[in-house]
Amino acid sequence: FLGVQSDKETAKLSDLKNLNNLRGSLEIVFISEINDPIHEAKEANLGSKRGLKELKIRRCWGELGSENSEALLEALKPHPNLKKLTISSYDGERLPNWAQM
Repeated sequence: FLGVQSDKETAKLSDLKNLNNLRGSLEIVFISEINDPIHEAKEANLGSKRGLKELKIRRCWGELGSENSEALLEALKPHPNLKKLTISSYDGERLPNWAQM
């Protein structure tokens, strides 16, 4: 579980950057608005987490807007080994390219 806030004392999404040996399930909860969520998501480099099988993404704060929500999810692209994806509180109009079949 990773709770992401703008507060300096909490975890940042980019803290996942070098954790390439993550295994199993990861839940990312955006607890409050962060300054540059798309940059943070890219820095997390979820695509390098080969052992990640389940990803849950949830946002607990206001609207990002459709375009920004879509860009954020696109930037959170996981490794193709992912088996299960759960997205909650999404206000985008379409799924990211990596999630479409």
